[in-house]
This record gives sequence, structure tokens and C-alpha cells, in this order.
Amino acid sequence: MTGLVPIGDFEGVPDMMLADLLRNPSLSRDTLMALFSTDVPAIVIETVSQLPAVEAAAAGAVAAKLASADVIVGTDKRVLPLFTKTGWYAMPESTGYIVAFVVVEQRDWWILGGFTLEGTWSVARGGDSAAVGLSITASMVRDAIPEWWVGLPQWYLDTIYASALGRKGEVLAADFNARTGPIVAQVATAPVDDHNVPGRSTVPGRGTFMAYTHHGLNGDNLLRVVAGGGSGRADCLTGKTVFSFPMGGAASYGQPWNLAHTRTATTDTFWTFVRVALKWCIRENVADWPTSTVTATGGIKQLVEFPDQAYMHTSVAATDEFGNPTKVGIIAGFNPAVVKSAVYVLELDLKTGIMHDKMKPTVTQDISAANPLQSTALTAVLPDKASGTRRVLGLYCGGGSKLWKLLTIEYSGAVGPDGVITEWTLDVDNLQLVGSPRTFGATGRHFERYPAGAQFDRDGKVWHINESGNVYTLSLEGVAVRKSSRGMLRVLPVMPILKQTAEPPVDVVTGDIGSYTDYTAWSDVNLLAIKKGA
Repeated sequence: MTGLVPIGDFEGVPDMMLADLLRNPSLSRDTLMALFSTDVPAIVIETVSQLPAVEAAAAGAVAAKLASADVIVGTDKRVLPLFTKTGWYAMPESTGYIVAFVVVEQRDWWILGGFTLEGTWSVARGGDSAAVGLSITASMVRDAIPEWWVGLPQWYLDTIYASALGRKGEVLAADFNARTGPIVAQVATAPVDDHNVPGRSTVPGRGTFMAYTHHGLNGDNLLRVVAGGGSGRADCLTGKTVFSFPMGGAASYGQPWNLAHTRTATTDTFWTFVRVALKWCIRENVADWPTSTVTATGGIKQLVEFPDQAYMHTSVAATDEFGNPTKVGIIAGFNPAVVKSAVYVLELDLKTGIMHDKMKPTVTQDISAANPLQSTALTAVLPDKASGTRRVLGLYCGGGSKLWKLLTIEYSGAVGPDGVITEWTLDVDNLQLVGSPRTFGATGRHFERYPAGAQFDRDGKVWHINESGNVYTLSLEGVAVRKSSRGMLRVLPVMPILKQTAEPPVDVVTGDIGSYTDYTAWSDVNLLAIKKGA
């Protein structure tokens, strides 16, 4: 760190408060000194500036580290990865900085830029300084991996409610909060298998509910749920009892949805989507917030049975006046390892329990029926491919319009790096695909059998991760947001719990991947929350 003079650090400042600080281009030297009660000594800057060799080394280090770190070039905004410690250091005036910000992890460090003498945030590219906007990672939860079949992180006001699984099977609730920094609570331990990441549904001011399985290990048929009454933050779950409910067959995943219309003064009801062998079902549970107890009601509700292993992803299709979901859209598709590759779209009314096929609305299922609907009764939006295979990713239910959108990866042969991220548009009134598919590039290298991923955000825009030349790029609609030589796996845009007018403190959560052998073996994997600049 030649040429850098340490004068303070941010250990006592929450990560997201630091994010707000750095996003404010009007901060001056006086503001920095007042905020951190630390003098930014001009004499230090002047003294260092009198040492040409040190000055040159410092300026060169800034340029070199900015060029080689996980940053974006061109017109895109950059991301600041927050790790163990963030320090700020006086810099030579000729570099254009008052201070530089440095991230330190063990013996590695990155110079990330700093404030100019005019008080604007600046980064260096190729030795030049340029005032730019700033996009930074809001925070990181270490040793935590996400999953895409258990629902998306939720957002309310200044908090993102997420979930993950630790390297040793720790079942985790993880919040990213703009005031306090990350909050993490372990509720249980499950087999080390990233399918066992819990799904989570939060009711702000009342509590939070999580559901998970053991991925059918040795025929395990239990859905495990835990509820914590209170604010809804992760720490509501500390010390709470895990309740188990049999599902009638080997159980995998858990995607919980809150039924706001059934709410009482002290309880909330949840429907959790669970794959049971080759069919998908729902378990209804009631959480009593004052006691944090969970009971089962209504039995096991039956959705669809498939001839081969299939996945379902759910998304909001309709809401009440407050933004509580009243209908959910469902996209269903097969494991890419099986022969079949058709994709189906359904809609479930959370009030009536009636599900129907969007391509053939006369095909319905009352989910209280004794038996599931057979997939042979459904009409595929995307039929089986003549050659190659396909992975289903997500569904956007139009935001009130008749145009729903599907997201898949299309492979010309077996699963591999040539798979193309593809968006399809379905006219649900006229029951047909319309327009030409949009594509977002080849996936690139997979993590064992899994692509890095893509997903719709709350506005129907596509976040996607592509790998090329050992660099993983997270983009929004083709515009790069973050690049990393470390892997990124599973892109999970945050979804609002209720109607809100402000912007979320985090746009997307993803896995920061050091090593991933398969879904039961990984290490140096972290849960990364990212906010994109305007």
C-alpha cells in the first residue's frame, strides 16, 4: 500500500450507510471530517506530494487496482465489494483525490477510488480521473448460498428479507438493512444440499415465516417450517421452534405465499409450494405470531403431477389495493436432464384455490381435490424441443397487461456453455406467443450442471449473468452492472411485499462463488446484495 497513509476506518459504520455516503456526490472534505470526527490532514497530503516516487507509486496503484479489480468500464456504473474492512486513506493531491477507499480481506486489498478535491466521487480508468455515478454492493453475508426454486427476496422500506444455506447446512434468514447492516439468524441445520435453502415470506410488523425440506434425502417427506413473531426481521427467528409436517412423499423445496385475506389479529396463513416426488403440492399452515407456533390446516393441496421431474417458479399475477398478492402465476418446466422440455403456464387464485391453464383456461384444478391435475391435460406454451434441451427460469405476469413473459435457457444439444438466455412473450388473452423472442447472450460456463442464471425483476426487466473468458458479468437488460473473476450464481431480484413508491436499497441478490463442485459441495460462497446506480 505504498503511498497510502491510513487515517481512519469504517468498522463502526453500517455497510449500507457507507453506501449512501458514497452515492452522495456533494460530500466535501468538511463533511467527511464532521461525519467521522476524524481530521483529514492536509499536511499529510502535502507531505506525500513532496515525495515524487511515493506519489507516482500511489497514483499507479490506484490506476492498476481499478483496472484489475471487479469493476465495470465504459459508461456502466461500478460496484464496490464490501468485505472484511473498508478503510480510507489520504492521497496525493496530484491524483485528484482527497481520500481513497480501500477494501481489505486478509492480505488482499483493492483501491476503489475516492473523493476529489471538489467533493465529487471519482474513479480512475487508465490513470485518468472521471466523475461518474456510483453503484455499490449493499452488503455481503459470508458463507451463505442462495437458491432459485424457493422464491425471490422480499423488500419493504429499508430492508431486504432473504434466505440462504451455510456451508455446513446452516438454515439461515438474512436481512440487508439500510440502517443496521446485515442481520443473520440460524434457525436449524439441514443436510448440505443447496436445494435445502429455505423459502421465506415476511409480513412486516407481524413476523416472518420460513419453509424448507431435506430434498427428499433417503425419502424424507417432511416440510419444515418456523415462524417468528415481531418486526419480521431475521432476528425474530432466533431460538424459535421448527415444526415438521409430512407431505406424503419425498419432499423438495418450499415456496411460501402469504394469504393476506385470511389474516386475523394474531395469525397469518401461508401456502407453501412443495415438490413431492413427481407432483407439486401445497401445504397450508397458520402462524400464530404471539407464540411463534405453526399449525397445519386444510391438508395437502394438489397442483399438478408430471411424468418426469419438473420445476415450478411462482410470481405475482394480481394484488389487492394494498399490494398483497391475490393471484400467482406459475411457470412449470422439466429438469434439463430428462427427455421432455415443454413449458406450461398456469394461474392460481389464492382466495378460491382454483388453478387454470393459461393456454387453455377451461382446464382447471380445485387444489382441495384428492388428486392432482395431470400435466397431459395442459397445453404447452413452449412444446417439447425436437433436439436439444431447455431450462425454465422465470415468469413475469404482465404488471396488469395481457402480455406475460417467460424466461428460459435454450440449449441446442446437451446442457453446456452455448445455452442462450431467452425471453418469450405470451398474449394470455389470445392464447399465443407474440413477437420474436429476445435473447441475452450465451450463459457461458456452468457450475456443474447449473447456469449462472437470469430472472425478471418487479418491472419485468431481465437481470442475467453471463460468463466469458473466465469473467462473470451481471447485467440488467444487456447493460453490465458487475464483473468478477469469481463466479456469480443465481440472480434473485428483490420483490416488494406491499405497494411502495421509494426505490429498494438493494436491486438483486446473488451468490458470490469461490468453489462449487456440485449442489452438495461448495466453499467460499457468499450472499451478495447489489444496488445498481441510476
